[in-house]
Amino acid sequence: MAHYMDLQAFILHARVLKLYRQALRISRRAPSHSRDELRETIRGEIEKNRFCDDKQKIKFFLSDGLQRLKGLDEMLDMTDFKTMKYLLHNITKGKSPNSSYLNKTQII
Repeated sequence: MAHYMDLQAFILHARVLKLYRQALRISRRAPSHSRDELRETIRGEIEKNRFCDDKQKIKFFLSDGLQRLKGLDEMLDMTDFKTMKYLLHNITKGKSPNSSYLNKTQII
């Protein structure tokens, strides 16, 4: 028996796949020694909620994912590896970076 989605579920599914592809594209810019781990983290986050059917939760996960992706993109634009490592750790843990730490590094 085939599983059919309504239009809203189909659109949400497409948005999740788009987010996943964007994240993988951005991960190409990560340093080679951390790229595989970053891709595993990205895939793990998507897989963790793969069977979620609650549309409100999916919308929340998409919003959260877009914010985290934006943070990752900004982080990869930075050149200081120490700052990048700190931010990557906090972004993958779902925490906001400590602004006082960022000010000390004088990158931002």
